[in-house]
Amino acid sequence: MEPKDLKENFSSQLEKLEKEISQLRQALAQRQELALKLQGAVEAMQLQLGEEPGQGGEGEVVEEAVAAPTEVVDEVPAA
Repeated sequence: MEPKDLKENFSSQLEKLEKEISQLRQALAQRQELALKLQGAVEAMQLQLGEEPGQGGEGEVVEEAVAAPTEVVDEVPAA
């Protein structure tokens, strides 16, 4: 393959990956939002049942997922 063809191929692959990464980030944000809503619902149910909110460890996974950094630099270093 010629260098020009390789560059075009790599550029095409990079564009596809960047699009996929963007879609995955969007899906992650949606799931994090859903997890927070569900955590709130569980805590509300715990209050109704007279339990202490946060008991049972249900929120630990949510807190870890939400606290995890989702921001990744989109820039690719220039070659």
